[in-house]
Amino acid sequence: MKGSVLRDFAKMVEQNFGKKMFDDLVEDCQLSSGGAYTTVGYYDDRELLALLLALGKRTKTAFPAVLHAFGKFLVPSYLAKYEISKDVYASFFDFLDDLARHWRAETMSLYPSYPHPVFEINLIDNQTIIVLLSAVSTTSQPMPSVALVAPGIVGVLEGLVDYYGVSAKVEVVDGDKLKDREAVFKIQLYA
Repeated sequence: MKGSVLRDFAKMVEQNFGKKMFDDLVEDCQLSSGGAYTTVGYYDDRELLALLLALGKRTKTAFPAVLHAFGKFLVPSYLAKYEISKDVYASFFDFLDDLARHWRAETMSLYPSYPHPVFEINLIDNQTIIVLLSAVSTTSQPMPSVALVAPGIVGVLEGLVDYYGVSAKVEVVDGDKLKDREAVFKIQLYA
């Protein structure tokens, strides 16, 4: 796990609950890193999972809701970090399309040993977008189960909807039948 992701989690916790809460989570989890993350460092993925679970326990919030909130939090942080503005893309769909076409190639060049999901974006009509996420690892590291990360992906998609000021509903299609390596998300736009 890239340290930048863990630092963003720390930022989310500190903004919503204070610095002491993050310190308490680190103590609860007894992390090997001690909770000290650099943006360029690599850390055990289980540290983020432990922190998410510990936050849920301390706030009495179900894990999917915590992961959803974190996914939504990541959007403005990453758009700012990578200097992506609304001016770059003509529409929400253009952004998603570019994400599907370029994001994986870009991240694979930066982090070749880390597994990367594949996004396929389909515009069904002017109001419906289908996002297919396939978790196929091309490295020796296994991909996390899509069923596990689906609430975070919904959070990210809702964060993008909010960023672009689009009125839409995001949902997992057949969420009760999520496959381990594939999920379909539906974005229903409203006029």
